[in-house]
Amino acid sequence: MQKNNTEYITLPSTPEIRIRVFRLFTHKKAIIYSVKNFARKLKELIEYYKLRDNSFAIFGSSLAVATIHSYCVDLPEPKPQPTALLLASPSPKYREAGIFRKVRFLPDCLLDVIERITFTWLYLTRNPEEHKDLNYAKRRMRELVSWSQRRIAIETLSTVDFRGREKDIKIPILVLSSMKDDFTDPTDAKTYLRGHKLSEQIFISHNSHKFIEGKEELITEYIHSFLQKIDKKAE
Repeated sequence: MQKNNTEYITLPSTPEIRIRVFRLFTHKKAIIYSVKNFARKLKELIEYYKLRDNSFAIFGSSLAVATIHSYCVDLPEPKPQPTALLLASPSPKYREAGIFRKVRFLPDCLLDVIERITFTWLYLTRNPEEHKDLNYAKRRMRELVSWSQRRIAIETLSTVDFRGREKDIKIPILVLSSMKDDFTDPTDAKTYLRGHKLSEQIFISHNSHKFIEGKEELITEYIHSFLQKIDKKAE
């Protein structure tokens, strides 16, 4: 997770867990964005680092979960298989997708206006603890290419629907959910537990969508414990 232009907030590594942080992105020359295209880029990164089957786990939060899900169920074999998925604030389908489907083909000048109106509406209707998440999203728009970020968000929110395909992921999944989340429903995330008997969901004592910052040590403990459990079962 990027804190500003150069600094990243990451989960701390341990002797047993080594962490690499990647940020997939589009740029001004990008014409078509899709979750599946990002999944292909994720595959390229995994293969570039020569990660072998069951030698790595993939962590992602919020919209990034769609890319991870697509990697697992959309991309054909052969591809490197992770030993586990670590998903924060996941959802097989995002809320209010119908609204985004109606605006996804509008020109960017109109989307810019809609974005401003949407942020105002969210500030007025969401619980105050979500304002920090909204501020983060606005800052990201300023730091990166704003039209590209809008297209990524709209395309993901309007097209992603993995309902019924969660069980197709046949590897253990750790689901990390906030106690209250206005953007992804924690109860929907339970469907990610269907594909493997070792999958589990942990609720973090927090009342907003982005809960990682400030809780890195706690989340690392949960991840470490989960991966150890998987290793013991594999022995």
